[in-house]
Amino acid sequence: MTTAEILYLNTEKIRYIRLAYGYVRNMDDAEDIFQDCILSILNNRDKIHISDISVYFSAVIKHRCLRHLKRESKSDTFEDPILQAHIAKLSADMERPDPAAQDDMSRLMKNCRARLKDLTINVFEAKRFEGMSYREISRIFGIRESRVNLEIQRALKIFREEFKDYLPAITLLITGLLCVGGGGFSAIIGN
Repeated sequence: MTTAEILYLNTEKIRYIRLAYGYVRNMDDAEDIFQDCILSILNNRDKIHISDISVYFSAVIKHRCLRHLKRESKSDTFEDPILQAHIAKLSADMERPDPAAQDDMSRLMKNCRARLKDLTINVFEAKRFEGMSYREISRIFGIRESRVNLEIQRALKIFREEFKDYLPAITLLITGLLCVGGGGFSAIIGN
């Protein structure tokens, strides 16, 4: 993450504080959340490489708000229905995919597809989306089981490289795809 991107976040400070305030309903807490997120990014900026800073930082703010609200609900001795409603709203917002993030994910999946051989993709899909064993895959594609392992490792390496900033979200995405019946690459990139 560049210094210019961090300065951009600071120029948009009011927008992000309003976003946080919309969830936590306390201006001091919203400002603290913004500052905590900026500090977190500053401390990890060498590790963060993203294509859309606004989408990323909005997600960071929402996650921090959710953690704050959950912590707050545990510290209250009574069930606060307003607080519970805020937690439910934020959780629902986080489950609904952001169109900009979806576009970015689709672009990254296309990058993966371009970098992987057809055999690698087919082997990976057979293992991960169809649940086949190494032995079944080796018979279908006429390759050794050790080659099956190699192709899966190759695919995972490319995914890690392309999605390094989205690994937690990808885990949820893949879990969701498996739950609703798979679909492989074509379900993700729309082909």
